[in-house]
Amino acid sequence: MSQVASAFVLWTKEIEPLARLLAEKNHKAFWEGISKAGSITAEFDYSGSVLNVLLTYWEEHGVQMPLSLDKPAFASLAAHDVGLQVCADYSDAEAAVEALEKLELNKDELQSYFNEFTHDDWDEAGVAMAEGWQYVLAGLREVDLDGKCYLLFVG
Repeated sequence: MSQVASAFVLWTKEIEPLARLLAEKNHKAFWEGISKAGSITAEFDYSGSVLNVLLTYWEEHGVQMPLSLDKPAFASLAAHDVGLQVCADYSDAEAAVEALEKLELNKDELQSYFNEFTHDDWDEAGVAMAEGWQYVLAGLREVDLDGKCYLLFVG
């Protein structure tokens, strides 16, 4: 169940050079470059698999996180297997924040959902899912200017 989650906020124009590093199969330089180019949003203390379950929960509740592959910069990243789960430009991030704010964050419901989804009985599931909710929401809110974007990787 252990996967790493990393989220970054950076200028969209910085994605293309980073994607070229992936095309050259230089993953180390990509991760170093994205860490330098963008601000790393707050740390997430749980497995990235919690975020994968949370993304499915949101989807089932009518909130689709943006994965804007019609935009060339994002498509160039998605062409490589780096675990890209969410990519949001300014307008996508605003819409996602608005949609998430309409949902009720209920730790008991999140606990039940996680445990049913994973067929597990993890006592911290509700807390982990709630922290994941806040982690993604905080990152999306950091996209405060047109030209910036939010990227969430889980892998």
